[in-house]
Amino acid sequence: MRFAPLIATAIFAASPVATAFAQDNKPAENPVGAPGTVETARKLIGTMKLNRTYDAMFAALIPMMADAVMGSLEHDSRTTALISQIEASRPDGRLHLKAIFSEEFAAAIRARYPALEEATAKEYAGAFTEQELQTLLAFYQSGVGAKALVVLPQLQARIGEAGRKIGQEAGAEAGRKGIERAISEMLPEAARPRS
Repeated sequence: MRFAPLIATAIFAASPVATAFAQDNKPAENPVGAPGTVETARKLIGTMKLNRTYDAMFAALIPMMADAVMGSLEHDSRTTALISQIEASRPDGRLHLKAIFSEEFAAAIRARYPALEEATAKEYAGAFTEQELQTLLAFYQSGVGAKALVVLPQLQARIGEAGRKIGQEAGAEAGRKGIERAISEMLPEAARPRS
């Protein structure tokens, strides 16, 4: 399909993780002492079951990525007609297309979890000494640590929901005040809308 490379490029470019994968993968410097071993860090990452954290993190990003890709493709003269044709092919065409992009992105990102876990292990190995990594590993293997691994994602989800609500409120306020200020600062008195 002649559009496949273009669509793949649009999907990757629109994804928030594109920059994360483009960054240099050197581990952070460990100013405290000798870096911990990557092997111990891998054990820690495995114990922490970060794939659940990644799932939660990307779950919020996937719909935004799908919207960004669709917007990009709809506004690209090379794909506008194709996207319109696909969306018109069924009553729920737009929603189904978004679901397809979301599912494909989720599958593609999950396939890269091993690389993400390896990069995470290298960062941990650079940020913590071997002893610190061993201490963290022992904690997460303890009763309280195991509970933390279960409870913390739930807490983060609830806190994230509160953050989204606050963000929406702040966005609405900023939008209203921004328009008022733009009108005041940028439009001559005669061109300002009357309330």
